Amino acid sequence: MKKEIEELKLYESIKFIFQNEEFTITRFDDRNNNVDGCSICRNESWINTMNVEKVTSKYITVFTFDMMNQKTTFKFPIDDLEFVNQNKDE
Repeated sequence: MKKEIEELKLYESIKFIFQNEEFTITRFDDRNNNVDGCSICRNESWINTMNVEKVTSKYITVFTFDMMNQKTTFKFPIDDLEFVNQNKDE
């Protein structure tokens, strides 16, 4: 999964379902080809997005900072994700 996320072009996305909710991984920054330039949002809403921190064989780890600069992280277990569009065409 890491390779697929790293290979996303600017504004390309990958959709997946986690716990009956649809999420979208989108590349918003093309300065480098790692997962740092990607974010995850729920139902294509750009409110409350989380940045992709790293991708391993087991998890997609995301983070965000609130108004008080408090970091929140979450791990999406890759085995629990149902990918909607593997071809990245949107």
